[in-house]
Amino acid sequence: MRPINYEYAFGNKRKTSVRLGFYPSIEDKGYVFPLLINWITAPQKKHHFEYGFGPVLGFEIDDKNNQTYFVFGGALIPLMYRFQGNKGIFCRAGINVFISYPTIISPSVSLGYKF
Repeated sequence: MRPINYEYAFGNKRKTSVRLGFYPSIEDKGYVFPLLINWITAPQKKHHFEYGFGPVLGFEIDDKNNQTYFVFGGALIPLMYRFQGNKGIFCRAGINVFISYPTIISPSVSLGYKF
């Protein structure tokens, strides 16, 4: 299963957005939900720097006890280059810094559609 993200931009300049993701966990024994607040620079142009912050929440399934547990995984900081116009396809590339134990820095590339 691939990650799914939903983003909602708000404000007069559409500079701030809230993003909710849905990802399978690393061990495929549950799911994680990053909930981020993001900001972009120069919202009227096509090239942006995007940054944000938010918690990573989730649940894990314990097969031995047949129980589901709520977990707080840590925090996520995306640092991205974003190319987008007023409508249509957009792309992002950069790194995600996952603050937990251990802290993980991972590359990220995504495509989306702006309505």
